[in-house]
Amino acid sequence: MGLLQSMNVVRPEFIDPPIIEQVFTVIFDKIPGFGIVDLGLFWSEIRDSFPHYSVAPRLPTQREVFGPVDTAGFEFSVAAFDMPRLMYRNDGGELIQLQDDRFSFNWAKQDGTIYPNSDVTAERFWELFSFFDAFLRTRNLPNLAIRQCEVTNLNIIPVADFGNNYGDVGNALKLDPLDLGVDFLVAETYVRNRQHRIVDPEGKFIGRLHTAISPVINSQDNSQAYRLELTARSAPDISDNKQVRTFFDVARNSINAGFLGIVTDEMRKKWGEINA
Repeated sequence: MGLLQSMNVVRPEFIDPPIIEQVFTVIFDKIPGFGIVDLGLFWSEIRDSFPHYSVAPRLPTQREVFGPVDTAGFEFSVAAFDMPRLMYRNDGGELIQLQDDRFSFNWAKQDGTIYPNSDVTAERFWELFSFFDAFLRTRNLPNLAIRQCEVTNLNIIPVADFGNNYGDVGNALKLDPLDLGVDFLVAETYVRNRQHRIVDPEGKFIGRLHTAISPVINSQDNSQAYRLELTARSAPDISDNKQVRTFFDVARNSINAGFLGIVTDEMRKKWGEINA
């Protein structure tokens, strides 16, 4: 029995879910011999499908630690020069993020587009990641030394969908009471970060689910909303594509379970949950 099959499989479907972005990422050791020129050469290989590119600061590696001190650690470099992150985009809401120690594929909602579901996004990731792996071979570069992987779902929940202001967040999300029951302290807004260990049926720690809730403003119309971001990140013991695939399934399951565990029944109805 596979790891996912030994758990309760959670795959909700919504007619109009609040998700606006989904990201699949594989993290690996810095590729020896991989240089700036390779970022450009790889773009030349995918340019027909990803005609736009931009340069961004590199992302640090966040390493999940499961030791005596139960915190998520950070690794960072103080080298005189670190390669940047290249972002390759197309007009269909797809984005590849590449640096010498990570590969990410983002699906982002565009006007009129519908979330394709995580099965479709995951397979698109594997299509592009396999192409990148083949590119490395044409450059006679070493095989990837995979260490970790993660999945992120980003949701935006407009305040207008559940109330009049940020203080009405309890209508959308299951939270500890924002109202303190004091007449001179009026509920205003809410920020929260939570962490949950992801464990296998034997209780072994295999990853961590991070949940972040924060108020945001729509820059186009200044309307209020809440940002609900869920990231499931593996322990740093992933070493091959088979293990990545397995954890991606577990990550999606964990994100779905975390999402359903925090949103209210009223919002699930509003988003049109199918077979609830």
